[in-house]
Amino acid sequence: MEVRTWLRQAILAGAPPHTAPAAPDPPDAAWETVLPVARQEGMAGLLFCALRNRDRLGALPPDTRRAFEAAYYQTLAATTLAVAEGARVQQAWSDSGIASVSMKGVALAATIYADAGRRPLGDLDLLVAPDDFAAAERALAKLGYAILPHYAQRGPHRALAERAYLRATPPRMQLDLHCAPWSRPAVNAPELSAWLWAHTTTVATPAGSLRTFDATGQLLHVALHAAFQDGQRGRLIRLYDLALLLTGTTCDWNALAAIARAARIAPALARVLQTAAATWSIALPADVARLDRPDMPVRARCALLSVRTPAVRWLVDGLALDTPQATLAAWAGALAPDASYRQWRRDVKRRRR
Repeated sequence: MEVRTWLRQAILAGAPPHTAPAAPDPPDAAWETVLPVARQEGMAGLLFCALRNRDRLGALPPDTRRAFEAAYYQTLAATTLAVAEGARVQQAWSDSGIASVSMKGVALAATIYADAGRRPLGDLDLLVAPDDFAAAERALAKLGYAILPHYAQRGPHRALAERAYLRATPPRMQLDLHCAPWSRPAVNAPELSAWLWAHTTTVATPAGSLRTFDATGQLLHVALHAAFQDGQRGRLIRLYDLALLLTGTTCDWNALAAIARAARIAPALARVLQTAAATWSIALPADVARLDRPDMPVRARCALLSVRTPAVRWLVDGLALDTPQATLAAWAGALAPDASYRQWRRDVKRRRR
């Protein structure tokens, strides 16, 4: 059995939103292949909890059990700190008159996950309006953040709707400052951005308040992130996020269908929700089927946005930029990035393995 398939079955047997018969545990020698895949899929903390809920931790080889425990508690600490830091930064911005929204992992951990150890995140994603971007950068500097040095180097990353900053003092943390809901220019239609800004809510956390998208907004945001970034099969943690949103929250399907059609993303939205439901064995609301009925040009557009080939992706994103100069700069960065930028990308990929 493929490790990813076993991982999915093990979590289905011991964690919400569904329970199912457990898959047999792998042989002792195979456990060492499970944790790397679980980390890559973002599921190490969830797998630890699923095994604990089934009283299976004692059956694991001692080294494997300690590795899973370490993965869970590392996720718990990192996510708890990120939620607290998100509240701190948002409060500082609010005091300066800057509206912001917490997105992705930190927002999901604060809203739909009862246990922060179950939802890892790579960085802290915060959204501000384009007109507030410079002021938000200045406020971040006062909070001890500095922009990552590779933004001074030529590369395709400079065309994205985000900049990454690193906190200089412990605990070290990366913060991605977004001026649009998604990084890719081709995904950030003005009507989508305006709609998401109108679908926000404030949630209480032990460290303070966080402003996030509401349940309908989170469903749209996470679904399109999965559709246009994760590829056809989907990353398990993102599909699990969607399963929890589908089963544990109340979505305004009329509003979602209206914006999906207006922004011409209905086929992509329907496809990724169907993938999430099939992966995690949940029933889809009947409203989802009504999303997948657009004309062929809309289907073709969504298929093009979903292509993972870098050359095609940068062609599409470059054409979506505001000016010919910006388009040419993005293409030049993609075709001939600085050597130091290429080395940085190689280092990032190596750390993710």
